[in-house]
Amino acid sequence: MGYAVDRFVNAVDSNLICNICTGVMDQAVVTLCGHSFCEICLKTWLEKPETDTCPTCRSYTSKFDMIPNIAVRSIIDASLVWCDNAERGCKIVMKLDSLKKHLDKCEYREVKCSACCAVFPKNELANHYKVCVVIEEELMKAKDRSLIDVTVESLQRQIAALEIDLARTRTSLKDSEKYAFTVAKELENLRQEHETRESQLRQYPDWDPDYAYGYSPSSIAQLSCLLSKYLLERPSCIDRNRIFMAIKRCYTYYHNYAGYTQDVHMLLATSCASNWFQEHQRLLLERWLEQVTTSRISINNANRNVDLDYR
Repeated sequence: MGYAVDRFVNAVDSNLICNICTGVMDQAVVTLCGHSFCEICLKTWLEKPETDTCPTCRSYTSKFDMIPNIAVRSIIDASLVWCDNAERGCKIVMKLDSLKKHLDKCEYREVKCSACCAVFPKNELANHYKVCVVIEEELMKAKDRSLIDVTVESLQRQIAALEIDLARTRTSLKDSEKYAFTVAKELENLRQEHETRESQLRQYPDWDPDYAYGYSPSSIAQLSCLLSKYLLERPSCIDRNRIFMAIKRCYTYYHNYAGYTQDVHMLLATSCASNWFQEHQRLLLERWLEQVTTSRISINNANRNVDLDYR
C-alpha cells in the first residue's frame, strides 16, 4: 500500500500516485506498457484469479515484467514528510527516506510503561513513573512506607520497576524462542525449496531461470529448443506466463528484422504446436504466426518476381 497523501508537506504530483491504492507509490515499479504502481499493490493485483492485465490500460502483464522505477522512487524518497508523531507534538520535517531513522528516536513516539502497560509519549514516561499505581503497590508490599525516607523510596521504586521489567523480559524471551523456532522451520522449508529447484534445474538443463529470454536474437532459438523438447509436457518449474512474454518480445523485436524472421516463424509454430499456453495466449500466438507467414509469403513472391524480371 502507498503512503497517505496528507503526510507529505508539499502537494504531491499526480504522476506519483498509485492507481490501485490511490496513495503515493511505495517501492514504485513500472510495467512493460509504461504504467507505475506500488510493488505490493501490483503483485496483489496479479495474484487475483484470472488476472493478468495492467490495472490502467488492461494490456497483458506479468509479475515477471515488473521493473523497479528508480526515477520515481528517488523523487518520492526525497519528498518532505511530517513525522508520524506530529499530532502528539513533534514538529520535525524530514525526507521520506530518513523517516524510519527519526521514528526510532523520536521523543514523541509512543512507549509502554513496563509496570502498568499504559502507553505514553516517550517524553512523558519519566513523570508517569513517579505516579504509577502498579509501582506504588509493589512498594507497599515491599515495606511499610512510613519507614522509608526519600532516598530509599527512590531506590525502591527503581527496584520494583526492574523486577517488573525482568518478569516481562522473561516472557519476551519465551516469545523469542517461539519465534526462533518458527524462523528455523521457515529456513528448513526454504532449504527444501532450494534443493527442489536445484533438482529441477539438473533435470531440465535447457532452462535457465535467471536468463532474460526474449531480449536477444540468440534467445529465439533457445526458446524454440526448450519448447520442442518438452512440447506436450511443460516442466512445473517453468512459468508459462514468463515464456509467453518472452515469445511476445521475440515477435515484437525481431519478426521484421532481417535474418531473424525465419527464427521467429519457427518459434511461433513450435509454440502453437505445444500445450503450454492458455486459450487467450494461444489465440495471440496463432495471430502472430499468421502475420509472420503472410509476410514471408509476400516477401518470397516479390523476390521471385524480381528474379523473373531479371531473366
